[in-house]
Amino acid sequence: MFKIKKVKKSKLSLIISAIVLIFLAFLTMNVLNANVSIDNEKIKASGFFGFSLNLNEVKNIEIIENVDIVIKLNGAGIGKAHKGLYRIREYGNAKLYINNKDLKYNILITSKEDKIFIINLKDKEETNELFDKLLLSLNN
Repeated sequence: MFKIKKVKKSKLSLIISAIVLIFLAFLTMNVLNANVSIDNEKIKASGFFGFSLNLNEVKNIEIIENVDIVIKLNGAGIGKAHKGLYRIREYGNAKLYINNKDLKYNILITSKEDKIFIINLKDKEETNELFDKLLLSLNN
């Protein structure tokens, strides 16, 4: 009888471990493989910590170099990628959608409600392309 209980406990531990690993793999893939798009008068960031912002709610858009993260409030940071709500030294609370923390080229969006969104993609060229699309969409 002792062996049966021990086998059941080890199977349960194995199942729980598998579920945790699958969840972590899902979270990692969701954070690392994210997408930002502009359509239907909205900027949308996909993924678990994504967001949607109507372009008519945008007050300001600019390029900034540094994003000095103080603390993660609600989100995920895996390697160079950071998604979710963070406290940023210069701007206070901000919704980050950063694919490369080391990139010194980030889009800062301020909404009319003074909410801050900071975005970058995998490199400067992709980020600049998104910035140009945003400017074009905002000027139409």
